[in-house]
Amino acid sequence: MKYQKITLSLAGLTSLFAAGINYANDAKTVEDADNQTTTVVSNTQSDSATEKTAATHAVTPINDKADKAEMQSKSTKAEKDNKTKKSDGSDQTIYNQYYNFLQFNLMRSENARLPYHAADTTYLEMEFGGRSGFVDLYGYLDVFDIFNQRSDDRHDGDNMFFKIQPRFSINDILHKDLSIGPIKEWYVSTLAEVGDRQLFNVYIGPGVDVEVPWLGKVGVNLYARYVRENYGAPNENTWDGYKLATNWFKPFYTFGNGSFLSYQGYFDYTFGMDKYDATRSSYSIEWFNGLYWHSKRFAVGYGLKYFGNMTGIKDGSPINGGGVQNTTGWGQYFDISYVFA
Repeated sequence: MKYQKITLSLAGLTSLFAAGINYANDAKTVEDADNQTTTVVSNTQSDSATEKTAATHAVTPINDKADKAEMQSKSTKAEKDNKTKKSDGSDQTIYNQYYNFLQFNLMRSENARLPYHAADTTYLEMEFGGRSGFVDLYGYLDVFDIFNQRSDDRHDGDNMFFKIQPRFSINDILHKDLSIGPIKEWYVSTLAEVGDRQLFNVYIGPGVDVEVPWLGKVGVNLYARYVRENYGAPNENTWDGYKLATNWFKPFYTFGNGSFLSYQGYFDYTFGMDKYDATRSSYSIEWFNGLYWHSKRFAVGYGLKYFGNMTGIKDGSPINGGGVQNTTGWGQYFDISYVFA
């Protein structure tokens, strides 16, 4: 290929540079005009989106504890628009929310009203959750007596407890906006509770996200309970009772460095259980109220929890070998967390 040498005078360079500046200014003027037009159009077409946060367990469950709400600004979040049709055929934009979080919590329980006096223990909790498409997920794995202390009430007892709560959005599956008043989203909710020794409960039922004044989004789920394993009890392999589970996560004060305080927790009411002997109750209550400080990587919190006939064991009922059950009353939790994602 041949190359042609081109020589420009100083005056020619000056003229060319000036022409380039004029062209850039003209292009910027056109671009600014286009941006103004785009802003007007987008403002007239956009719908407000509900911010989804990950909830923690002790934090909540997320039953979730949202989902540990479900929620939570400790996680990364993004919103993606999906064009759908309303029932009348008009266009409606709903927002699928995509996020995930993973954190480790070092927790200490004091005077927890668990059966057989498993009240005071130090444990490590791996907590996780997220939203991808129509699947909303929350869960945690607890490892008890993490420091192998003889004074720990869980020493030489059960080692682990696992809880996982997948919910499947009916709104997203049908590609429809099904919101009605304060109810923003509908789910098929599932839940599994698994112990390391002969404990396995499975739940299924309807769920919703409800907008509540001040608290914001609250997850509400109503489950039927199937008892797969229960330490050899007569209700194994039967449908036994129901569970009403709620959870919330409310940031209420933000500091100048971006860290914030939150009120978070959950309320679980299990009812209609079989009282197959005198030690059993037909209902159980768990009500956790947590005050937490969150930063980008760390969280520190305190939780006050009410127990009522915990796990369906009747308070004051006799224990084989002596003593009575202490399954009703208040307990407290202390938590230090490190956030991975």
